[in-house]
Amino acid sequence: MIRNASPTRWSRSVSDWTIVELAVFDHVRQSLKLQGINVDLEHGVTDEGDPWLIFCADACDVICHFAKIGGRYIACVPFCGRGMTGVILSELVTDFFPHLRDTATTATSAALVDKVVRGDEMMRRSSND
Repeated sequence: MIRNASPTRWSRSVSDWTIVELAVFDHVRQSLKLQGINVDLEHGVTDEGDPWLIFCADACDVICHFAKIGGRYIACVPFCGRGMTGVILSELVTDFFPHLRDTATTATSAALVDKVVRGDEMMRRSSND
């Protein structure tokens, strides 16, 4: 699913992602889904008018961030020191996909473990009542 964040309140012109760029990101989302990794996309525009897009895991954890600033694309995995820049989005996405897939797999696995642990704790509490 692709969700657009609330539009900016400023009156100046704002450039968001093009349909072609969003299609590239949606193709990545679908590729991850075929590998058993469910992610959502959210996108919007910064106060400065630069488009941003994030891939989110089930628990709304940001697993990857893309931006377009000054005609260059930027991709990064927050808090992991992994990042790349490029001028052609499809090439950047192709080069960055392994990092995105690994991070998404880790985030999905961690969310599943967390759900199992919470479920086990809930079962113990209900059996003690």
